[in-house]
Amino acid sequence: MIKKIFGYVTSFWNILDLAGLVLFLIGLTMRIVVFHVSDIDANLQLDLIEWAHTLYVFSLIIYYVRVTHTCSVSQQLGPKIIMIAKMVRHFQLNPIVLICLSV
Repeated sequence: MIKKIFGYVTSFWNILDLAGLVLFLIGLTMRIVVFHVSDIDANLQLDLIEWAHTLYVFSLIIYYVRVTHTCSVSQQLGPKIIMIAKMVRHFQLNPIVLICLSV
């Protein structure tokens, strides 16, 4: 039993899932604190909301990585995910070219 638990905890994807869940729950707790505690300073409220949004973004990125990995294993979705990743890499150059041409 301990060997199975150790195998589960040491898996990279399980650690990634746990990190995404923890980040989301911390962000959610910050949002709940901001909206239910009335004694907080206005600047601190804005800071907490900003930090909560940042944690939500990191959590979302982690889950996108997880879903992308899950879909890449599929025989039908795998090639499509690989093509989308290549297109994104090619489109990363476009803003740089547009900035250089506009200057």
